[in-house]
Amino acid sequence: MYVWVVVVLLSLLVWAWNSTRRPAWCPPGPPLLPWLGNLLSINAAQPYHSLRLWARQFGAVYHIRVGVTDLVILSDPAVIREAFGRMELAGRPDSELFRFVVAGTGLVGSQGELWQASRRLTLHHLKNFGMGKGTLEASMHVQIGSFMDEILTPGCGGAMEMGTALNVAVVNTIWKLVASEELSLTDPKMTSIIQYLAKSIEFAQSLAAWDAIGWLKHMVWRVVYKRDRMEQEVKDLMEAVFLPGIEEHRQELSLSGEPRDYIDAMLREQQKRPELLTDWHLLMSVLDLFKASNDTTAVTLRWAFCFLCSRPETQRRLQAELDREVGRQRLPSLADRPRLPYTEAVLLETQRLGDIAPSALPHATLAPATVAGYRLPAGVQVMANLHSVHRNPELFPEPDDFRPERFLDADGKFRPDKNVMAFSTGKRQCMGESFARAELFIFLTSIMQNFTLRWPEGFQHDFAEDPEGNFIRMPKPYKLVPEKR
Repeated sequence: MYVWVVVVLLSLLVWAWNSTRRPAWCPPGPPLLPWLGNLLSINAAQPYHSLRLWARQFGAVYHIRVGVTDLVILSDPAVIREAFGRMELAGRPDSELFRFVVAGTGLVGSQGELWQASRRLTLHHLKNFGMGKGTLEASMHVQIGSFMDEILTPGCGGAMEMGTALNVAVVNTIWKLVASEELSLTDPKMTSIIQYLAKSIEFAQSLAAWDAIGWLKHMVWRVVYKRDRMEQEVKDLMEAVFLPGIEEHRQELSLSGEPRDYIDAMLREQQKRPELLTDWHLLMSVLDLFKASNDTTAVTLRWAFCFLCSRPETQRRLQAELDREVGRQRLPSLADRPRLPYTEAVLLETQRLGDIAPSALPHATLAPATVAGYRLPAGVQVMANLHSVHRNPELFPEPDDFRPERFLDADGKFRPDKNVMAFSTGKRQCMGESFARAELFIFLTSIMQNFTLRWPEGFQHDFAEDPEGNFIRMPKPYKLVPEKR
């Protein structure tokens, strides 16, 4: 009996000791606790803060272990660009985050042939449907005009929250390209979609934690959280919100002439390759486009309003540039961008300091790959620590200050900086980047042309993030006062 006790204890000790060792291929990193790795050392609310501290200690490439999950963290912009520009690192991890519901489908979660075909088709069709064209700009003008008339103008002089109306105005433009449908700012369907998005992101954050506990997660899922029921609830919700529109398009689909929108185009492609482009993949692709617009543009605008209310001198300078170059007789146009360098600098600084995606979605090595001198085997998770890049004082002096001037040269011309990676970089770079940049420009300039924004008396925002922000770094909730110019 005692012999078996000794054997078990020795086995546990060996197991514990082995769990604190890094594989031979690993870069250095913080010390590992038995079984837990670095799990207890990570700031659970804002993990990117922990990643930033470790980057200062271990450099451009380092390794952490979250429970049983190994992660290689990249914190140098040149290393990130080189690594994410290679096909060997364009995979997605086999994790709960990408397996649950998504199951390797959609534009974000797929990989291999499905991802490449979907990305190519999506970029082609979005371009054909107006990305970078006048029709898209006209749609943006309609949405921002409705937002100013229905939300900002009635609220002038009083403290107000932007609420979901801002999100609806933002996503309505992409929704028209996707589904040929334009909803009002208070339409209950659009509100329910946005509420679903918030719920799904919150749920996705919890999924990321389950990979840390290895085989135990299956027992916890079944006994404590009833995974099957949760999975079915999420699927039912997605099908109730998005599937009716897809089915309506299928019934009305015509193979002659030009497709009306993205759903039509993808249904046509589905008929050519039904085994690859399944209904669920189409559903997830539509959802990904919707989420991308809602997450990137709406949250970035909230950060922009926050910074401009806190920096009235910046707001006045931006408005003066608009008055001089555009005037107030028409809404700003994308053709005005070359003549508005300070406005462009404000937008880029908002993306840098707002930092809405401080850690890009994890990639996975599809084959052995050498990154910054380390030979990583296939199947390793690799994550870009964009927060460290955007707050690097060597790249951006006084990185915690809002200073649009850093993106202007000595002649006052706009100087873009490739180290601002708000849309990630490489093979998995956001497909809607040009669309999002256009929408940010039209929405911000139109509002600044017609309104001045300020804080209510006695209030000042500290630029802190919302602790409920989950994967997206959002500003702590605030109210502002719009005033008609």
